[in-house]
Amino acid sequence: MSSYPAAKLASVLRENPELLRRAENGELCAGTVDSYLVYRLTGNHYTDVSNASRTQLMDLEALAWDAEGIRSVEAARDFVTNNRREYYAVLKALGITNRALTTADITMIDKWMKTWEFPEEVVLEACRRAVLRTSSPSLTYTDGIIAGWHRDGAKTLEEIARLDSLREASSDRKKNENTPAAQRPRKKPAGNFYNFEQRSYDYRKLEAQLLGNADTDES
Repeated sequence: MSSYPAAKLASVLRENPELLRRAENGELCAGTVDSYLVYRLTGNHYTDVSNASRTQLMDLEALAWDAEGIRSVEAARDFVTNNRREYYAVLKALGITNRALTTADITMIDKWMKTWEFPEEVVLEACRRAVLRTSSPSLTYTDGIIAGWHRDGAKTLEEIARLDSLREASSDRKKNENTPAAQRPRKKPAGNFYNFEQRSYDYRKLEAQLLGNADTDES
């Protein structure tokens, strides 16, 4: 069977009522090359989900629906309405707009939002940072950011901001410790000697006065 044959199969069945009757009675099967080979060798009908999806007769998202206990068209429609927007919002935030949502995408995003219970705004913040840090942002790169927050117990934007401040302070402290003492910025010594108002002088006027005094002394 060629790739994406659903329309061709439908046309053949429409034009051949006898074939349609046999298909409805379970007397005919259609499948991919691998499923045909497995059938010839074992007598059973099996195929890989990725190959099955190329027939246009199986949606990979159905795997996720099955895990969610979805068993009807109405339940699937509600699931898509309530959840698909979040998935595509993540892909859009990463600049991924040229492909469809995959099972792997759904699994990873579900881990962030359902298993680890991160709010959508936090997930989108992780996407924003991934875009800023790398020229090829991806779900995998974003997963590293979110996994770090999960490990440190930061779940909200406020907690992440505090975590950023702590990391920045720690980084500055380590940088200062690794800098030779002679190269560190010197602090202004305390004491009254340094607390006087600095004076400004007109050096040309002072020079003229000094020269005038010199002329007087010579005369």
